[in-house]
Amino acid sequence: MKWLRITFVVLILAVLTVMSLIFYKNINLITPKETVKELLDPLAEFSLQNPHFVETSGDRVVMEVDADKAFYYQGEEKVKLENPKAVLFGSMGEKTEINARHGVIDSETNDIQVEGDVRLVSPDGYLLKTDSLKYRKEKQIINSKSPVELTGDGFKVKGVGLKVNMDTGKITIYKDVVAVFEYGFKGGPFGKKQK
Repeated sequence: MKWLRITFVVLILAVLTVMSLIFYKNINLITPKETVKELLDPLAEFSLQNPHFVETSGDRVVMEVDADKAFYYQGEEKVKLENPKAVLFGSMGEKTEINARHGVIDSETNDIQVEGDVRLVSPDGYLLKTDSLKYRKEKQIINSKSPVELTGDGFKVKGVGLKVNMDTGKITIYKDVVAVFEYGFKGGPFGKKQK
């Protein structure tokens, strides 16, 4: 009987030791109250940290969006994002990448509006910098009313206002356009043919 008690006590101590070790190793998984408060917006119906959104059409991915935080507000049909990173996939799988400080996804249309240090990289590697832009999914149009700067291999174009047709690849900059082209860069109107 005495051995049974000793075995029982040793078993309980072993279980407590294992539980303590598990707790100690995973203590960093517990979120402090201060961190939780930073994550929450009292007006949001719900908040997510590091969300990943994917939109498909049939068996094809057409858009992926990641962010540091996402907030959904009841009645607004919009998801507000902090530090969004969107990838838009063209019909042939080509990728257009958009990064910004803030963004909003319309939960009905999946249109995206971003602002703050916006960077767009085209499938051809062109870099577009602006303060804000909108992507209208249904029409496959990206537009901005802000100052824009478009750079690529051997050229830089600045102006105010922009429209990009994602289907045709046509880019229109509306006003105050200043363009600089390096003579003889690869591609473009003055490009040299590669052998």
